[in-house]
Amino acid sequence: MKYMLIVKATACSEAGIHPNEEYAGKMLAFERSLAKSGKLWAAEELFPSSEGMKMVYSSQRNGPGITAGPFQSFEHHIARYYVVEVKSEEEAVYWAHQLPVDHSMGPNEIEIRRLKENEVCLKGKSNRVMERELKDYLRIL
Repeated sequence: MKYMLIVKATACSEAGIHPNEEYAGKMLAFERSLAKSGKLWAAEELFPSSEGMKMVYSSQRNGPGITAGPFQSFEHHIARYYVVEVKSEEEAVYWAHQLPVDHSMGPNEIEIRRLKENEVCLKGKSNRVMERELKDYLRIL
């Protein structure tokens, strides 16, 4: 089963403030460990919401309203995420506990969500391409 570890944004990440080198090194070590374990499917960091847009559909309009960032309530924004394939929820929680936390960047929150797997898509050609790319990525690490 797959889980997404969602690292929520902080005031610092939304301001584009990068963590110190020590924390960056810990994050790299965590990501390498996760990759070597064979559990990692995806990992990405997102730009602050100031570089994003939001589409909102309302029942009063025919099309969506588009708003450029930054957005308020950064606590609901995502700073980075990991997709891991594990055998249980407990194992997903284990990996979330391994994620380094930089307390100097303010309060931190990690949300753990199970992904619904679409069997039709998983057996498709695009999945094989993604699997090959991930294997290449793991060899680099």
